[in-house]
Amino acid sequence: MNTFSYVLQEVWRNQPHLVLISIFVLVIGLMAKMKLFTKANKNLWSAFVPIWDLISIMEMVGRPRRQWIYMCIPIFNIYFGFVLILEIAKSFGKTSRTQQILALVFNLFYLLNLALSFEEEYAGPVHKEVVKQSDAPLLNPI
Repeated sequence: MNTFSYVLQEVWRNQPHLVLISIFVLVIGLMAKMKLFTKANKNLWSAFVPIWDLISIMEMVGRPRRQWIYMCIPIFNIYFGFVLILEIAKSFGKTSRTQQILALVFNLFYLLNLALSFEEEYAGPVHKEVVKQSDAPLLNPI
């Protein structure tokens, strides 16, 4: 018997409420991502594909697409996840300290609130890439 299926059976037998709560949180998170992606004019189905949803989130907040790999680094992914939640809130116009603290504390339910609220509009990407000195426009000296 597979070890994973054995552990899953034991958890279901001993603590079925944990499995049901986990499924509930998973469904709520998927619904929130689907609605956020539709508000940001991203593909709805990208919420279900693991790497594609991270790339869509990077595009939604204005980060380079290649930064999805940061979510694969073990300790750094916690910090980067909080940064992404703050940038998603900013891209929907939530810029005050109180709103950002609420986004960090109630992240899943705050994103669900952003997704389901009719008043919230996607304002566009907020993350700006740093312009290199060589790419910066030159001032015309007189």
